[in-house]
Amino acid sequence: MLLVIATSVLPCLLLLCGGVASYPSGAYIPSGACDSMLPSPNADSGHGAAQQTGSNPFSLVLGAAKYSPGQPYNVSLIGPSHYEGFMIQARSNTTGSRVGTWQTSTLTVLNENCSGAEGKALVHKATLEGTGNMTFTWTAPPAGTGYVKFYATVVQEKEVFWAKFPGPMLVGEDPCP
Repeated sequence: MLLVIATSVLPCLLLLCGGVASYPSGAYIPSGACDSMLPSPNADSGHGAAQQTGSNPFSLVLGAAKYSPGQPYNVSLIGPSHYEGFMIQARSNTTGSRVGTWQTSTLTVLNENCSGAEGKALVHKATLEGTGNMTFTWTAPPAGTGYVKFYATVVQEKEVFWAKFPGPMLVGEDPCP
């Protein structure tokens, strides 16, 4: 009798609880989200809610105002100690294309779902509660790329996020001698 109850109740409990998706290789970022930088490909919202429009407690900070091609630079995500995830991109201010390359760490992975720019978006691997400020390494693109603007999306909690907020802009070295 106990076995009959367990085999009939367990599937019902699983249906009521729903599924949980886990991505050990990093947050799943649908290809449509690469350009909008929203946590979902929906054009107006992500994670079931609209993005925040009020004061943003997060910012991107760089230790330089100018870059040299092929050189590494520290990019820091500054904000409250509690946030669940992020995506950071460096983009050409002229074309909007993702530029430069990111080094991964134990907490980050390169997003391979960005069509035409594989590995040009740095994302979190798992929920990052309690991480506080984080610093990442970005390697500058080739000469002639021009100005590079940094952007980030940060998910503080499932329905509280700031999408594609602008960070600093770096000036490239003049390709002409």
